[in-house]
Amino acid sequence: MASEAQGLIYVPVWVDAGVIKALVDDNGRIPVQLGASGITLDVNLESSDITLNTEEQSPLTSIQAQGYGYDGSAWKKQGMIWAYKDTYNEYVSDLSTVAGTVTLQGTAVPAGEVWVITGLTAVGYSASMNQLAVGFISAVGTFFADNVLNPINGQLYPVKVDFRLNVGDYVFVNFYNLTATDGIHLYMWGYKMKVDM
Repeated sequence: MASEAQGLIYVPVWVDAGVIKALVDDNGRIPVQLGASGITLDVNLESSDITLNTEEQSPLTSIQAQGYGYDGSAWKKQGMIWAYKDTYNEYVSDLSTVAGTVTLQGTAVPAGEVWVITGLTAVGYSASMNQLAVGFISAVGTFFADNVLNPINGQLYPVKVDFRLNVGDYVFVNFYNLTATDGIHLYMWGYKMKVDM
């Protein structure tokens, strides 16, 4: 007998050669969600117990919005979804350095994001500077992308990079053999990706 309860039930479907088919999980069950409550149910209904009101919608939109992807033989829940979050532009400087080797570093990547650094520029205003080294630091180690010997005082050194930074990783530039009160600058750019689990 049909229940008198009223509400919405969302059943993911896809269209195969013009026929609407329910999306089933690995156990052959239909994942059903009650509207507004977020409760997932296993449903076994006789066709005489229900009336379906259909709304025409692209099946891919509904399925993809729930994190499903087609693997060539079946629709399956995807483990991780990536989404563009924002551009990344950062500038750091030290306008009165100590003597010796000084490091400028960018902000560490926060949890839930991956940053893709596509370029950076370093410049040192120092007559004594004899080297600058560009790279990034991650949980795995330190990685160098470029090394300039005897850089020219005040010259911009642009570096095209393709760093993919995870949580806690950051970009750095080491400036070697500085004199006290030298000025150094680091510009970085790229984009941020948001990770949804």
